[in-house]
Amino acid sequence: MQWDKEDKRLKKSGIAKKDRPIKPERDSAYPTKTEIALGLLTYLRHFYLFKSLIYNSH
Repeated sequence: MQWDKEDKRLKKSGIAKKDRPIKPERDSAYPTKTEIALGLLTYLRHFYLFKSLIYNSH
Protein backbone atom coordinates (compact mmCIF):
# COMPACT_ATOMS: atom_id res chain seq x y z
CA MET A 1 0.00 0.00 0.00
CA GLN A 2 2.88 2.36 0.72
CA TRP A 3 4.23 1.93 -2.81
CA ASP A 4 0.84 3.00 -4.24
CA LYS A 5 0.85 6.24 -2.26
CA GLU A 6 4.43 7.06 -3.22
CA ASP A 7 3.78 6.26 -6.90
CA LYS A 8 0.68 8.47 -6.92
CA ARG A 9 2.65 11.31 -5.33
CA LEU A 10 5.46 10.97 -7.87
CA LYS A 11 2.97 10.88 -10.77
CA LYS A 12 1.37 14.06 -9.49
CA SER A 13 4.85 15.66 -9.34
CA GLY A 14 5.35 14.82 -13.03
CA ILE A 15 8.05 12.16 -12.59
CA ALA A 16 8.31 9.88 -15.65
CA LYS A 17 7.39 6.22 -15.19
CA LYS A 18 10.92 5.09 -16.03
CA ASP A 19 12.24 7.24 -13.18
CA ARG A 20 9.78 5.96 -10.57
CA PRO A 21 10.43 2.80 -8.49
CA ILE A 22 8.97 -0.41 -9.93
CA LYS A 23 6.00 -2.06 -8.24
CA PRO A 24 7.19 -4.68 -5.71
CA GLU A 25 6.29 -8.36 -6.19
CA ARG A 26 3.25 -9.65 -4.29
CA ASP A 27 3.98 -11.80 -1.26
CA SER A 28 2.56 -15.26 -2.00
CA ALA A 29 1.75 -15.68 1.70
CA TYR A 30 -1.03 -13.10 1.20
CA PRO A 31 -3.22 -14.19 -1.74
CA THR A 32 -5.60 -11.79 -3.48
CA LYS A 33 -9.36 -12.04 -2.95
CA THR A 34 -9.68 -13.59 -6.41
CA GLU A 35 -7.10 -16.28 -5.59
CA ILE A 36 -8.87 -17.07 -2.30
CA ALA A 37 -12.26 -17.32 -4.05
CA LEU A 38 -10.84 -19.56 -6.80
CA GLY A 39 -9.26 -21.86 -4.21
CA LEU A 40 -12.52 -22.07 -2.27
CA LEU A 41 -14.53 -22.87 -5.41
CA THR A 42 -12.02 -25.55 -6.41
CA TYR A 43 -12.18 -27.07 -2.93
CA LEU A 44 -15.99 -27.09 -2.89
CA ARG A 45 -16.14 -28.60 -6.38
CA HIS A 46 -13.90 -31.49 -5.34
CA PHE A 47 -15.70 -31.91 -2.02
CA TYR A 48 -19.17 -32.16 -3.57
CA LEU A 49 -17.92 -34.33 -6.45
CA PHE A 50 -16.41 -36.76 -3.94
CA LYS A 51 -19.53 -36.61 -1.75
CA SER A 52 -21.81 -37.39 -4.71
CA LEU A 53 -19.62 -40.36 -5.72
CA ILE A 54 -19.92 -41.86 -2.23
CA TYR A 55 -23.71 -41.40 -1.90
CA ASN A 56 -24.47 -42.47 -5.47
CA SER A 57 -22.48 -45.71 -5.16
CA HIS A 58 -24.86 -47.17 -2.54
